Amino acid sequence: MRTAFRKFGSDTLKARLGIRISVLLSTFLLFAAMFLPATAQQQPRYGGTLRMIYARDPVTLNGILNQWSTTVYISNMVLGTLVTYDKDYNIIPSLAKSWTLSPDGKVWTFNLRNDVFWHDGKKFTSADVKWHYETMNIKNTFAGVYMKEYGFQKIETPDDYTVVFRFNKLASIEPFGVASTGADQRILPKHIFENTDMEKNPANWKMIGTGPYMVQEYERDQYIILVANEKYYMGRPYLDKIIITFNRDPSAATIALESGQIDLIHENPGIPLQEVPRISKVAGLKAVTYSYTTTWRITWNFRPEAIAKYPWLKDIRVRQAFSHAIDRQKIIDNVLAGGVTPIYGPLSSQVKTYYSDENVVKYTYDPAKAEALLDAAGYKKGADGVRFKFPFIGYQTAATFGIFQAIQQDLKKVGIDAEIIPIDNNTFFSTYEIGPGAARGLQDYPMGLNTMGGGPTPESIFTWIVPNPPDGENCGWYDGRNGRVAQLFNETFNTNDMTKRKQAMAEMQRIVSEDLPYIFLWHHWKVLAWKAEFENVAESFRPVGWYSPTHIAGIWWTKGTLPVTATTTATSPAKTTTTPPPPPPPAGPDTTTIVMAVVVIGVLLVGGYAWMKRQKGQKK
Repeated sequence: MRTAFRKFGSDTLKARLGIRISVLLSTFLLFAAMFLPATAQQQPRYGGTLRMIYARDPVTLNGILNQWSTTVYISNMVLGTLVTYDKDYNIIPSLAKSWTLSPDGKVWTFNLRNDVFWHDGKKFTSADVKWHYETMNIKNTFAGVYMKEYGFQKIETPDDYTVVFRFNKLASIEPFGVASTGADQRILPKHIFENTDMEKNPANWKMIGTGPYMVQEYERDQYIILVANEKYYMGRPYLDKIIITFNRDPSAATIALESGQIDLIHENPGIPLQEVPRISKVAGLKAVTYSYTTTWRITWNFRPEAIAKYPWLKDIRVRQAFSHAIDRQKIIDNVLAGGVTPIYGPLSSQVKTYYSDENVVKYTYDPAKAEALLDAAGYKKGADGVRFKFPFIGYQTAATFGIFQAIQQDLKKVGIDAEIIPIDNNTFFSTYEIGPGAARGLQDYPMGLNTMGGGPTPESIFTWIVPNPPDGENCGWYDGRNGRVAQLFNETFNTNDMTKRKQAMAEMQRIVSEDLPYIFLWHHWKVLAWKAEFENVAESFRPVGWYSPTHIAGIWWTKGTLPVTATTTATSPAKTTTTPPPPPPPAGPDTTTIVMAVVVIGVLLVGGYAWMKRQKGQKK
């Protein structure tokens, strides 16, 4: 009886203990469910140094002297623009807080912020904008050429914070938006450059700007050091300092990241695509691949001499067969590390303002249909299984990544024998795409593999479909169904009515995707890799146009310090501001430590509960 009582008492005690543990476990899980999402959205912190590898020396931070990517990726951290883009490529304010267009569409008036200072303390005014844009037009930079196409006349500055641009024909916002991704739109300080020899001005390297970071030190071909601009008009950036080392080698950059020598590999050079899955699994590191507006294409050569030599070029059934033969998704997964998305039309789906999926005709992967189309077109397989042969040129980059080889293999499966001929990227660009050397387009080759601008504006999208070299990049000499695409293209130039612009863009997407003057393949990619102790990295590199219009001021260090809320004195207007504190001594456990402690407690509770159940089961 006593034994039975003791057993009953013991079982009851264990049952009560089990209930208590269950309650504790449930409480823990509820607490964790409430706590963990909050920790995933920690408040940004101030302080810290980001050590970054960038592909090359920017040569100059003066975008009027060098408007391309080498400069813009660095100058965008130091200098500002009138307007910029949001994540969906809509034009939004920057140095200009607002703007208006006259009823006749010929006068743009920008209202500037009045709280912007140059890094040397001088006030930013309309005089800087006027001088910069007039100089840009004299130098014929990219944005300057755009302005001239709209009939640019003059700039007026009725006061220190108003700038008026006058054109002699209807002008869209695009001249100010399309090239905000280029370095020439980053406004230079008049008081530093006026009446100087611009090319020899030392400020080209130690630039005075209005951006979130100031140049502290620059060593040619080695590094540049940027420090936080305490008076940045959008609020002080989180990081104290960014040290940028120049290195073109993605493999060397990857080694430096893994060994702890650096904290971030800029999207240029990025890391090898094949390394993304592995780096993503390394403790303390992150890596992402993402699409942006530039896209990959196969360009047909429609010049008469090319068609005379390769008559199948003019048969749309053959062009459709090529598109059906290429397994885009398989190449993306196996060659491009799965980081981008396929496309079937001329416009990047990243440009949500103008992209029209319902108007894109999609010739998707279907090798059986490809073979049937080729048979119907009269190109039967020979005894060797080959229908026809031809030379296939394109970027050396495509061969390096294995894209060329993958497309070659897909075509071979349906009986098309393509001899791939990789050509140095710069040589291909200057010889076949644009410039005096590209006057004959692809010349004697039937097709080429290259990239194209896919946004973010109508003008930038269709310069490679309508204008022929040397002024445009229509290197395949596509006539756009006897000029209809060119007509629609001009309509986007001649209206500021967004509804009409979108309608014209939608029809262009339908015509071009159906007619297949190009085989549209997939988006181009950007690759970032960084230490996990830095937050908001990938988001801070977007959006991306032709080049990055972002300034990565949103990146912050998880080991930094939280901002201090400071209230002004009674003699000042009543307001509350958030400012970064001075670096404090080492503090108590941070959020990560607290989370780990909660997890450990949870594991102990679960383990204890499991042990009690096991003991009870053994005694039974």
